Amino acid sequence: MEVFWSNTNEFFPFFQELAPVSNVERIVYVFVCGEKGTGKTTLIEALLTTHIADPDLPSFPFLQEYTYYGLTERTVLRLVELKREHLYLQEIKELCTHQKHIFVFVYAIDDLPSICYLKTRWIPYAKRLISPGILTAVVENKTDLRSEANRNILSSEFTSYYESSLGMNYTWECSALDRQKVHQIFLQLANLVIREFDLQ
Repeated sequence: MEVFWSNTNEFFPFFQELAPVSNVERIVYVFVCGEKGTGKTTLIEALLTTHIADPDLPSFPFLQEYTYYGLTERTVLRLVELKREHLYLQEIKELCTHQKHIFVFVYAIDDLPSICYLKTRWIPYAKRLISPGILTAVVENKTDLRSEANRNILSSEFTSYYESSLGMNYTWECSALDRQKVHQIFLQLANLVIREFDLQ
């Protein structure tokens, strides 16, 4: 199935208008997890070309930012930034029960504590939520490299851990300030979701 986009500008060819809720068959949640300072908010903001607040779609108090993008005419992507890993566990678990969703884990390659927090906080939290079939991915974010004196974390240092703990096999490295690359990452995620739906 092809991903249908309409051009808004060079980097963000997302739907400007979505079909009415009654025509939407699937809502896919992308939960973006990570500590403050890893650049996850910047990653999200790079994609926020339009806010579409629809009263017929549910809203939740644990959402920091949200928007909707049309993946196809009848599939909607809802991008979510999770702010606190220990809140609203049951509510998120209920969202993940019957749909295909994605958990994206973000860490800063120049900030060792950010990868430690993924191991000790976000991944254990997600393991209580993720059911078989839910996609998981890691974004190794260069942020804005303010800590250039720090040693960059190599992908290989984390690969074995996240593969063994969650079975994640999608990983990308980019800068949150590189909007074109950010767009490419989420476009790939969109295609992965649609492929999973088509296999059902």
